[in-house]
Amino acid sequence: AISDDARTLAVGGADGVVELLDLPSGVKLGELRGHAAAIRAVAFLPAGREMVTGSVDGRVRLWDGLTHTTTVELPDLRSPVVAIACSPDGRMMATCTGDRRVQFWETRRGLPQGDRLETTGTPTGAAFSPDGTLLAVTSDDGTVQRWRTLDQTAEAPIRLGSTPHDVAWSGPGSSMQVASDRGVITILAHGETRVMPGAPMPATSVAVGPKMIAAAGSDGVVRVHDTGARPPREIQEPAGLGRFTAVARDGRLLLAGGEGPIALFDPAGRRSDLRVPSLSALALDPTGTRIAAGSAAGRIEVLDVERGQALLSLAGLPSAAQALAFAPDGSRLAAGGSDGSVRVWTLAASGEPMRLEGRAESPRSLAFAPDGRSIAALDARGDIRLWSLETGGMLGTWKAAEDATGLIAFDTTGLTLACTRRDGLLQLWDVPLRKELGSVRVADRGADITGLSPGVLAATVRLGDGRVQVLQVGSSPR
Repeated sequence: AISDDARTLAVGGADGVVELLDLPSGVKLGELRGHAAAIRAVAFLPAGREMVTGSVDGRVRLWDGLTHTTTVELPDLRSPVVAIACSPDGRMMATCTGDRRVQFWETRRGLPQGDRLETTGTPTGAAFSPDGTLLAVTSDDGTVQRWRTLDQTAEAPIRLGSTPHDVAWSGPGSSMQVASDRGVITILAHGETRVMPGAPMPATSVAVGPKMIAAAGSDGVVRVHDTGARPPREIQEPAGLGRFTAVARDGRLLLAGGEGPIALFDPAGRRSDLRVPSLSALALDPTGTRIAAGSAAGRIEVLDVERGQALLSLAGLPSAAQALAFAPDGSRLAAGGSDGSVRVWTLAASGEPMRLEGRAESPRSLAFAPDGRSIAALDARGDIRLWSLETGGMLGTWKAAEDATGLIAFDTTGLTLACTRRDGLLQLWDVPLRKELGSVRVADRGADITGLSPGVLAATVRLGDGRVQVLQVGSSPR
């Protein structure tokens, strides 16, 4: 998100940290720390000093941008926050969560306003109208819903016939621009819809500024439409910029982001880059010859360790990669996204990855069973989920320790699953029975368990004095 004065950029990371950057220099101003999982939504309040963040940990925080401290924290929403919108005067905000709920809040005091509202699908975007009287929310079922902010009464929903990804209001009227699989769809005040000529298709995001509409496409192109009669300008770079766009309210600055740097464009089209690290997950294959690197954009590269060259580029994860794991024989790769989705690729084959049933709340760690027939995930809430890799169906779920730190691994038999904890203990589970077997101390309370290897269950422990120990728990703790 970009502040209204075009002086500050806030970038939410898969690690739950928000970086604040000066524009256009790119100098880091500081970090906002407090979320336990990936950031999915960032919005500035009108004055530009304060901002709101939402995470897949179900938390929403209001921050002071100067002191980098939390001033208001909303109650746990118990579902990933997928979108946030702030009213033009900053007095009200709206949160959208993965359980298809929308809630209005009084910004300064963090108090709910009215009842929780229900969306027809999972929300993909939200925006207040310029006069603050309406809230629009897009959902993945192709619907745009609108509520009046005064009493939360609903307007008639609008069916787009296409999956929307982002929404922005244009001008003082009540027309909207929606980025969708069909391109940019303009919704006029009376509900009529028109597809914008020359817009990218599919369009992944849209931003509106004075006399301009910028739309980013999955083809890596950002098209800038002048609201006059001139044809759109195209911005295209080899790294691809078509993931998101933002326009400063006064039109002085356009941001376009992709898997490379964040590009800044002034009104004359001059470009400068901000390089923000997007690496969000890593995994080493069992042979030690390949590395899988996941990005905050959801793309995964498989690299040759010796030569450092890319062997494969995998698409299909709809959100930031938070956990990666190779199968024991190295033939498959699993990835968990910040939206809770888990995908499994067969590396020797082309095509779409396997989609596992259900979602894990912000997965922290993935582990293949030794026979490669099942996979487990530990999520941010301390829940362990087990799936069949033959059907993609879920085999079971159970609660691990509340202080689970996010590393899991099977033993050589595949019957025991180990889970690391913050108190230095390794918690052991009987997988078929979903029963706790006990725990093994592998570190003092002041040390970090930073690695956990499958099979022999070797734990890597970083000690307080900077030393690292590797401890073997045993080939089968049973």
